[in-house]
Amino acid sequence: KISAELEKLRAAKTIGKAIDAWVEYKPSDDAERNLLAGKEDAFAEFIIVSDFKLLPADAAETVKVTPATQVAQKCARSWKYDRSVGTNLKYPDLTSRDVEAVEYFSSRVAPTA
Repeated sequence: KISAELEKLRAAKTIGKAIDAWVEYKPSDDAERNLLAGKEDAFAEFIIVSDFKLLPADAAETVKVTPATQVAQKCARSWKYDRSVGTNLKYPDLTSRDVEAVEYFSSRVAPTA
């Protein structure tokens, strides 16, 4: 279901790659919902999209794919589209997640001469 919707947008040249999309998905049953609930970020990584959210059980749509360029900026480090890009003054081109990673590793690497 998700792949088919992503492919429609790729074919229409609305997105270039799956990472250029935000996906909202209505699980087919409670078992599938329970499997995915709380793991949305991991599933987004697995299917290589910028964001993945579960739709409510009463949603009319099964899959909703939004071109991420319509709602967010692209991160220079992870290439994900995220609303947090531009919110950090020190790293305005990174997501808040990537800012944390850069600051964590920067604090542990000794500067070279």
